[in-house]
Amino acid sequence: MNKNNYCYYTYIIIMITAGLSSCLFSITPILFKLPLDVRYNMTKLAICSSIYHIYDNKDEPTDTNTLISKNTKMQRFVECLDGIAIILCCGNYWLSDKNVYGLIYLYTSMKMVSNKELVKYSVYFSTVAVAIKNTPSVFIPWAIGLTGLYNYFKVNQKWDHINRTIWHLGNSIFVTMGYLYKPF
Repeated sequence: MNKNNYCYYTYIIIMITAGLSSCLFSITPILFKLPLDVRYNMTKLAICSSIYHIYDNKDEPTDTNTLISKNTKMQRFVECLDGIAIILCCGNYWLSDKNVYGLIYLYTSMKMVSNKELVKYSVYFSTVAVAIKNTPSVFIPWAIGLTGLYNYFKVNQKWDHINRTIWHLGNSIFVTMGYLYKPF
């Protein structure tokens, strides 16, 4: 095997492993036997998050070895899919389907036109507030997930395998516990 093939295969393996931690989103609802609609939404999130982290696994915006470069329409589309799945999982916790779909439409329009993610952040953090209000014990896994996000910002907003896995593990347990102990 020559050096170019070795580098190519190593790069492909690194890209695929970048999306593996997202599988936690589909595993935890199955382990805790959540309702089927929650499992479907979490599986959608796992798939979209995996795709996002595979495409986002770049060292530099101009990295020539990547499948796509940052700030392209394809990158924005992949980020949009991930955001839609986040809104779907978080919004269905406390909003009606009609409101969730309206927020998805608003988010998609804003993301594709101006690359703003205000709607996604608003839905995520308002869901965190509602879930912690309903079930204070969900704060613990959410805080664990925040350590991964803290490390992400500490290393110049670059996901590595450790902070990404901590972020996904904390959030998957947070969402699962939120739905598991949700007062109906």
